[in-house]
Amino acid sequence: MSVALHISFDEYSQMVADGAFNALRDRRIELIRGELRAMTPPGPDHSGTVTRLNNWSTEPSVKKVVHIRVQDPLAIPDLDSAPQPDIAWVKLRDFRDRQPLPAEVLLLIEVADSSLDSDCGEKADL
Repeated sequence: MSVALHISFDEYSQMVADGAFNALRDRRIELIRGELRAMTPPGPDHSGTVTRLNNWSTEPSVKKVVHIRVQDPLAIPDLDSAPQPDIAWVKLRDFRDRQPLPAEVLLLIEVADSSLDSDCGEKADL
């Protein structure tokens, strides 16, 4: 894949804060190793599985010890990446000022059908 411009994690974060991607509307992207990657729209099976996992994750005993994030970015600044896993359990903290870092992730779940190769390869390596 040819990359026209490598974007650092900090540049990407500033672009998000500035609304640079607002015009994309429903198109989803994520930053992987400095590249903006289009995310495949979730199909019914994928969405249903994420919903079931989210319901399981929000049991009262779980919610007392972790935050549940659904298809929200994680911050991996050293690798210029901000992947968006389907489900992430992260340490309790107020994340209004930044995205969770890898050390704050307790459980990460990717629901893969059409994205299996990428999820089990490059994204798993992150």
